[in-house]
Amino acid sequence: MNKLPGDLFTQGEIMEKTYDEWHKWFESEYQTEPIVLRGKGIEDSELQKLIRVWVPANGVAPAGEKTLGQGIFSGKKKKNAADGLIVFRSKGKTPIVFTTNSIIVNNKLKFVDKKSAKSDAKTEKPRSLTLKKPFLSRCRDCKEIGDSKTLVEHCGRRPKQLAPLSKEGREWFETFLKTVKWKYVKVDKLMTIPNISKSNEALAIAEQAGMSLEKIMSKLELQCPEHYELFDRKNTHIRTSNLKGKKSFIEALKSSIKNHQKTLPLLRTAPVGVIELGHIFDEFLSNMCDQVVGEIWQKGSKIRYYSPSLKIAVSGTPDLKYSGIPIEMKTVNTLPYQNIGPKKKVQFRNKMKSNYMTQLSVYSKSVDRQWILLLLISRESGEFTILPMSNETYLPMMESKLLKWSQDSATAKLLHEYHQLKGVVEN
Repeated sequence: MNKLPGDLFTQGEIMEKTYDEWHKWFESEYQTEPIVLRGKGIEDSELQKLIRVWVPANGVAPAGEKTLGQGIFSGKKKKNAADGLIVFRSKGKTPIVFTTNSIIVNNKLKFVDKKSAKSDAKTEKPRSLTLKKPFLSRCRDCKEIGDSKTLVEHCGRRPKQLAPLSKEGREWFETFLKTVKWKYVKVDKLMTIPNISKSNEALAIAEQAGMSLEKIMSKLELQCPEHYELFDRKNTHIRTSNLKGKKSFIEALKSSIKNHQKTLPLLRTAPVGVIELGHIFDEFLSNMCDQVVGEIWQKGSKIRYYSPSLKIAVSGTPDLKYSGIPIEMKTVNTLPYQNIGPKKKVQFRNKMKSNYMTQLSVYSKSVDRQWILLLLISRESGEFTILPMSNETYLPMMESKLLKWSQDSATAKLLHEYHQLKGVVEN
């Protein structure tokens, strides 16, 4: 097999090239242009990273590589590639198969947090892993790990329950570690993002932070986490994240009232699949933040926000601080570059508004700043950007939204009950 310049195909190496490089390779290998079939769930912006997938027709896979056992075409006439795959084919030639956002587990393609890959995200039933005793928990502050039965409270707070990685979760993350390349992307390479501060000082600080973080991250020792923190939907208080939408807020109010002064039962199962992969990545980033801390970079500290309309205080902890400025970290499939399609741009703007801006506004208000920093990291490539996000427009909108919630009769009734339990004076 002809090799591209610098392509050694060594043991365990992911065979990764751009679309154009693979196209030239196919022409050189087979002396003909390929017919290219693209399955659902692959965007133009993803063609800069095609990972070769071995199929039985290609013969024995190189050492360290896995073979895909499922079909690579969709439809009886095989005119389309299966979801999540790109197939190069030519008459009388063995097809060459690629993917951009998936791994092989038990000889089948598993998508990595790809909502548009409908074969996984919509048809696969939620799966879970039964946890074995002893159940483990970890202190939120000092990070001590112990048996959940004895570690009921530590450093004045309830510890977080842990779950071990599933086999497929570990395989996905180890694949990610082989391919990740930390690269800072400047804001001028991205689409126009609402609520970015126009301040020259803010933009300059964000760029300095990005360049500094790229140097630090490129030297880090990357390791697969052993555990991750489980998310328990039951709660005894209102979280910052519950302020994103009214439905989430109402559910949190009801749960807090129901579970007031109760010890919540331990979780017996852990998620497997896309949800688990998100938790693993969060755990990895948390461990990474511990290594980033230095003279300019610090761990984020707990902050408190009080809503006069709801008469409720919520608290949260940003992931990092750069020169004293809070940084909240979020992960995305790919960064929102300028060349993504109109539909993708609308989806990202909606995600910013619904998922990010409430938390960013709460944090910036709490530390009396007009802007704080948002760190966006791609789960696929490791590319990241740092954005100075302003609360000037969104904060008044958010506080107006909370006021409307408090004026709703059904919500007001729940708030009154919550205040009584928490000893809040309403007048």
